[in-house]
Amino acid sequence: MDAAQMARWCAAGHEIGAHTVHHVHLDQLDGGTARHEIEASGVQLQALLGGMPVSHFCYPYGDFAPAHPAMVAQSGYASATTTARGRVRAGDAMMALPRVPVLRSTTCAQLWLKVATGYEDRRRRHGAA
Repeated sequence: MDAAQMARWCAAGHEIGAHTVHHVHLDQLDGGTARHEIEASGVQLQALLGGMPVSHFCYPYGDFAPAHPAMVAQSGYASATTTARGRVRAGDAMMALPRVPVLRSTTCAQLWLKVATGYEDRRRRHGAA
């Protein structure tokens, strides 16, 4: 998406979230580089969107080290998602939330099953909060 397309997307009621500057495997970077990738991605998107807040982050490839959720929080994000499948539960860490995938092939009935029933919860890792 270019800046104009992102602006239209946001004007239609959607959000833009950060995903690092270079779509990197965060767990393979040193701390300073990881912090820059996390923080700069939101700053750059916010500037591109004319100051519209970028409040959410997603870990590329689902890869992150134990120090990264704190970096995400310190960078000003309200939440971060992983690639772990499942619905969010009370008590889940806001900087490491699971998610429910919705694909082009997901039907309305499947979407309802994923969000309104335990369908997607069966995919949560055993013992996950």
